[in-house]
Amino acid sequence: MPVCITQNILSIAAEEFGEQQPGSKTLGFLGLIAVKCFLANNETLTNEYASNQIGKEYRFLEGWNTGQSENHHDAGVSGNKQLAHLIEPIEFTRLMKPSGENSLSEGIVYLSGRSFHATKTQSNPRGLPYLRVHFSR
Repeated sequence: MPVCITQNILSIAAEEFGEQQPGSKTLGFLGLIAVKCFLANNETLTNEYASNQIGKEYRFLEGWNTGQSENHHDAGVSGNKQLAHLIEPIEFTRLMKPSGENSLSEGIVYLSGRSFHATKTQSNPRGLPYLRVHFSR
């Protein structure tokens, strides 16, 4: 199994494939790696790639409204479904990093095409294709 350690997807594109932006060579290479570990990162393209790789699901969003005129008052509740990332790109910027007081870093491990047994619950028997983990330095 190949192991690739990099700061972000732009580094792979530039250093390994001479691409200014991740193109078919970079994305093809990344597609061969079934297990990916994403750590704290502030690079937007990498975080968007990670979110897209992990996937999306439909989520129910509820809303309410109210209105009033001279003759009557109306109120209502509505809802819809929206396709949203399982993990939003900004969450990768919020992962814990090691510091002087803390020796741990937090990562999100993605398992292509499979789910982690630890994420299976009664309400979600299929589980999730990712797992949040802590690493020591």
